[in-house]
Order: sequence, then C-alpha cells, then structure tokens
Amino acid sequence: MKKHFRKLAIILSLALSVCSLAGCGKKEDAQKDTLTVAFRNEPANMDPTGSSSLTAFCIQFQNFDRLIINNGDGTYSPSLAKEWEQIDPLTYRFHLQEGVKFHDGSEMTADDVVYTIARAEKSTFSSSFFGYFNGEACKAVDKYTVDGLLKRWPDTKYRDWYLGDWLAPMGVDAGNQASVDLVSNCFISECLSTMYKTAITLGKREEAEEFAIRREKLNKLIHQTFYRADEGIYSTGSQLDMCYPMLVGVVPDSLYNKVKENVVAMTEEKYKGHIAVGLVGVPILTEWAVRNKQVDFFYQMMKKRDYPGYLYMIDHGATATWEYWSGERSRVHNCYNGIGTWFYQAVGGIRLDEAKPGYRHFYVDPQIPNGVTWAKVTKESPYGTIAVNWKLKDDNQLNLQLTVPAGTTATVCIPNNAVSCKKNKKKVSVKEQTVDVEAGHYDFLFNLK
Repeated sequence: MKKHFRKLAIILSLALSVCSLAGCGKKEDAQKDTLTVAFRNEPANMDPTGSSSLTAFCIQFQNFDRLIINNGDGTYSPSLAKEWEQIDPLTYRFHLQEGVKFHDGSEMTADDVVYTIARAEKSTFSSSFFGYFNGEACKAVDKYTVDGLLKRWPDTKYRDWYLGDWLAPMGVDAGNQASVDLVSNCFISECLSTMYKTAITLGKREEAEEFAIRREKLNKLIHQTFYRADEGIYSTGSQLDMCYPMLVGVVPDSLYNKVKENVVAMTEEKYKGHIAVGLVGVPILTEWAVRNKQVDFFYQMMKKRDYPGYLYMIDHGATATWEYWSGERSRVHNCYNGIGTWFYQAVGGIRLDEAKPGYRHFYVDPQIPNGVTWAKVTKESPYGTIAVNWKLKDDNQLNLQLTVPAGTTATVCIPNNAVSCKKNKKKVSVKEQTVDVEAGHYDFLFNLK
C-alpha cells in the first residue's frame, strides 16, 4: 500500500512542478486563507485522520479538479485556489480564492477544504464535493430561470454544463433543446421534492410547504410547456422525455396511463424495442420501470443482442460497461451502471421504505418477467444481508425464501394472482395482500391462479 502512495506522491509532485515551471510560482503577498499540502511520506499528511487508499485517490482528484484545473496540455489554471507556490520539492501551498461561498452564504476557508478532504475517508462521493462550493454555480438556477423555467447557461471551466441526457444511443435526439430543458426542469422538480422531504424530517414545516408550492407550480408549468397533446408525448417523445415527467409528478392523473402506454409503444416502433437512453436516462428509465411494474417491457430491452444494449457489449468482449453504447473510447466506465437496481428492486423485489431508511424496514414484492422461472438476489444493508430466493414451480406455485437481518422488519407483498399462502408451512390469509415479518428466515409458498 505504501508503495502505491509513494507513486501517487511522485505523480502529484511532478505534475505540480510543471505548474511552477510554467509561471505559477511563489507570490510576494501572503493570502488570508491558505492550505499547505505535503506529499513527503503519505498523502495522509493532508488529513491526519486519513490513511486509506481512498483518501489518496480523492486527494489526487480534489487537487487537480477543484483546487486547480488540469488543462490537459501540461498546464494548469486557477480554480478554488487562485495561486499556489512550491515550498520545497514535495510541499505546496494553495492560496484560496476570496468570496467562494457555501450555499448558505458563509465564506469557505482553508479549514473547510481540509474538512472536506477528510470526508473522503468515509464517502466515495467526496471527489466531486468541491464543485458545489463555487458561488456562481450555486446561483445558476435562479440566474438562468426565465418565466419560471430553467434555461441554458454558458458552459464553464468547472464543467457546469447544461445538459439533458448524455451519451445516448445514435438515433436519439438527446441534444434537442426542448428535451434538454425538459430534463433539466424535471431535475429541479425532483430536487424540490427532496428538499420538501428533508424539511419535513427536520420538523421545518413552513419551509416544507414553500418547497411543495414551488414544486407544484413548476410541475404545472413543465406540463403546459412541453406536453404535446396531439401526440400524447413530452418534448421529443424519447424514453427519458416521457419517463422523467411521470416520475416527478408532472403528468396529470388523467393522462398518466396514456403517456405510459406511449412509452412502451414508441420504444417498439421508434427504437425497435431497444433501450434508448444515456448516462442520465438509464437510472431514470430503470426507476420508472420498477415503480410502474413494467418488468416485461424492461426484460425485453435487456435481452436485445444488437446495438444498443448490454448483451451487445458482452458479445463484443465487454467485461465492464462502456463509455459509449457503440464501444468508442473507454471500455471501463460508469455510464450505464444504473441498470443494476432493476435486478434487486424489480426481479428481487427488495424496495426501500423511505419512512424507515437504511432498510430498517423494507418491502419484498418480486416482479417476475415472462420466461424467468427463478431468481436468487441479495442486498447488503447496514444491518446485514437481505436475501430473496424465489422459484416458480410446475404446479402453478411460487416458493419465496426470505432472510430478514437482525434489527429490521419487512413487508412481503402477496402476488395479485395468489389464491392461498403459507408462511413456514402455516396458512396466512391473502385478503390483507401483505404479510409483516420480523428478523429471521421465512419460507413462503403461494398457490397461483
């Protein structure tokens, strides 16, 4: 492990030396807030509490992507740090920009930078955390909202790009401005929903009401602006343009089934039954399919062996997901990994209960694709491993074995076509449609119509 740390230290030192040689050297006047970074022994010098490889990984990304910008041509530009100096061959001092603020308006200091890097010890998402400290980026939503809807803003060096879907398959008009605007505003609606729930949890009901009102107004405006009644679609009618409005509550109840049917129909007609989303759209389409129990629709897309599809990747030698559906550029990328949730949430049926987070309570409601006869699914939770094994039997029975970890409870949803149910060989009424269980191992047998 130390060998890898030293290698990283050398890489960082050499890269930063290039900056100094390029004219970013010592400044005469001391700045108010500075952060000294030493690479002499271990990257943990930057954070005395950290000693893992994850810390080293995040230090590399935080320095180059946030404190300074790697221009990709051997030069570097200021970012959160406006100046930097080399103290000795292995130590650098960064002088932070003035006026960089958090969302609450308080000014960021060197101590905040050190604290954030310390978070890398516990959070794999910390490598992108600094990006949210840029004051202008935080104001972008209000600044570029026109008549109630978020509009395009200029691209920035912080990669605060205004995008809809990203790396969608060929034939999907993901760059269409109407699509980009729709997706971006649906995301704002989703954020407002999250803020509402957060405020409720914190007991801030007045703030929660404000978020709810803003979300309702925005959703109505999204529908009025982007819904094309003559065709029953939103914006371009792509899978993402149709599914996202349904997920965030834009689609009125009276139109929901029509829009849902059009998603399935257009997928078959326009995209020949294939998945037609990119990096942004994969988790959204997946969540939509899980929530709407469109298991056969999704399973048929998963089975496609030609472009674009997951089996297309595998048939062309993939051992990891690609950056592009076609296989261009990186073949070890995280672009389309959101698909994984479908296997344990839909096929395995393991669903979170937001009221009792962390799987303290969860639901078990498998969705069985036509042609699939068994599944063995596990999900790691803070309390231990949740396991669901189900099998369809020849005599029209479904056997479901469930493991509920200590400290948790679960609600098993009885299949709609079940005429009888046994839990650990004891009869259970199917009228209630659910069975609540505590920690333990259970064997359910459902007789189906």
